[in-house]
Amino acid sequence: QGLRLLLTDPISITVERQFPPKFSADIQLCSYTAMNLYYYKYNVFGMNVILVNLLPCVFLSISLGMFFGEEFVHRFSLLIFPMCLLSTIPLAYYIGKAVSSISAQTSFAFGAILNATFGTIIELILYLIALANGFQSLVL
Repeated sequence: QGLRLLLTDPISITVERQFPPKFSADIQLCSYTAMNLYYYKYNVFGMNVILVNLLPCVFLSISLGMFFGEEFVHRFSLLIFPMCLLSTIPLAYYIGKAVSSISAQTSFAFGAILNATFGTIIELILYLIALANGFQSLVL
């Protein structure tokens, strides 16, 4: 169903200006509640909408760091740092969801070890990078 929504011909979409809309099509797009105070509760195929909207930050920050080199990263560090900071939010969420689903299917002890290890994996990665770059006072 989700793939069918993405592959729909845009010309076949009709816009109704009346409320409530007529249900004469396969796809209904309701935009009058596209943003509100409860936006963080919306899910698309089981994924949080805000976190899905932050996923391009992940791909962009990885590609900028890997393909453009260290000089580019130092020159545009004020742009790249907030993007990397925003990209840790969906990554931490999806790591947490994966760990909780795996630990729910295992024993109590193994689930606790997984939660203790991968619950702080982002911090562990940041601490290891800081230690490798000589920032021991930051870690300690």
